[in-house]
Amino acid sequence: MSTEQTFLAAVTINTVNNPPVLGPVPHLVTTRNVPASFFVSAWDINGDNMQLGVWDAVTGSGVLSNVTDSFNSQTGELTLTPDTDYVGPIELIIGVADGFDHNGNTFSGPQGDFSEYDTQRLTMIVQADDACAVHPVPAAVSIGNTPTDGVISVLALSNCTWSASATVPWITLPDTTAGSGIGTVRFIVAPNFSNQARSGSITIDGATVTIDQAAGEGVWDAYAVDLGSDWYWLDWFGFFNLAFDPWVYHQQHGFLYPFGIEPGKVVFWDNAMQTFWWASDTVYPSVYRFSDGAWLWYLPGSVNPRWFVDLVTQQWEQW
Repeated sequence: MSTEQTFLAAVTINTVNNPPVLGPVPHLVTTRNVPASFFVSAWDINGDNMQLGVWDAVTGSGVLSNVTDSFNSQTGELTLTPDTDYVGPIELIIGVADGFDHNGNTFSGPQGDFSEYDTQRLTMIVQADDACAVHPVPAAVSIGNTPTDGVISVLALSNCTWSASATVPWITLPDTTAGSGIGTVRFIVAPNFSNQARSGSITIDGATVTIDQAAGEGVWDAYAVDLGSDWYWLDWFGFFNLAFDPWVYHQQHGFLYPFGIEPGKVVFWDNAMQTFWWASDTVYPSVYRFSDGAWLWYLPGSVNPRWFVDLVTQQWEQW
């Protein structure tokens, strides 16, 4: 015998508002008493009407310092006019709102809670004259000890050419290093395995961008014995060569790229396996492979191929 029961449930559907999305906001450079402008792009998935907000990035206020803004809602052009005879940087925040908070409730004006807007920071440089000068943004970068990929904006008048170069080998510029007017310079900072912080820079036509990198937590091979000719020996890891820095050439494993954690602990990119694995002085010749979460035991001395056994499945594999 079965019993059927019927229930009534009340479902409340809450309105959720999707905030608008602001298109790319460029940095600007101009000369004394000359306005600069750009066209604002934005879209709203709900189709709501949008409004523009402009704030002073230093004070967070809608009252701007050293500049007056004028927005043409018909064309989308935002014009920024420096105060009379002002020369120097102007830092602004540009944002768009649709008049609703995240829950669909209306709020008053674009000068409200920043979390309800899509915003970007704009730097505007006002030069004294039309002489060529380069203004990098930012002028200083502080990063951790891990590999870092970043971008510097270069602000210059349209007729001004520039070129960029790094002053230390651990900072590289992989893309275009020259241009004219406003542009960008991409940089890559190598991981810092040293226990000392370090400082380098990128020069762009006389302007300097300082890059400060935090110290590493230690060098994985800190206790290696130097055998000469770039060969080293660790009691737990065996023989390896550092002539191909930053790559390590291991006597059995071949080429490995190390990411040092601290002495006796390391993550390697294994060029043959095409994956990362972790090892330490307490577990090797067991290694942990990140691609599939497997613990493997390496058969010491095996080479071409190297033999590993999966410690869970007991299956052997060769590399």
